[in-house]
Amino acid sequence: MFFLVAFVSAALRGQVREIFREAQTDALTGLLNRRALREVLDAQVDRMAMHGIPCVIVELEIDHFKRINDRFGHLEGDSALSRTAAILRRVCRATDALARYGGDEFVIVMPQTTIMEAQVVVERVQRAVAGDSTLRRLGLTLSAGLAAFPDRGLTSHGLLEAADRAMYRVKRRGGNNIAVA
Repeated sequence: MFFLVAFVSAALRGQVREIFREAQTDALTGLLNRRALREVLDAQVDRMAMHGIPCVIVELEIDHFKRINDRFGHLEGDSALSRTAAILRRVCRATDALARYGGDEFVIVMPQTTIMEAQVVVERVQRAVAGDSTLRRLGLTLSAGLAAFPDRGLTSHGLLEAADRAMYRVKRRGGNNIAVA
């Protein structure tokens, strides 16, 4: 009887872990979802404030994504999102939190990073996207907005808003560039 209870208990723990992981992960890209990003970012902001650690929030958006979906179809659009997520995983550090924030938006939380260092990483991401033959065929480019803690906000909401405003400045100028809040 003890072994049966232990077996069932272990199986249930595994299922709970899997459900928890699925609740925090974007199904298409495998990155954190919006809800999980908020939790990670809130915890990171608390930690940064307590220890005086710098951090940069990067908001990336695929330029003209609707046009990609309309021209090539939603399956190609989904593939573009997955390929972009794979590039983020490859280029960013293990300590960075990566999330799909919305339909065609991604967020990178970069602890212990300056704006200059974050800009270098985003440029590498943009070069990797340009170097991917499938994404290049689709005409995919990225606009990015960067916001630094504590310079541009002391809350996760404030940082995301600042990065979002910077990213939309890039979009208004034609996209495929980087702006700092």
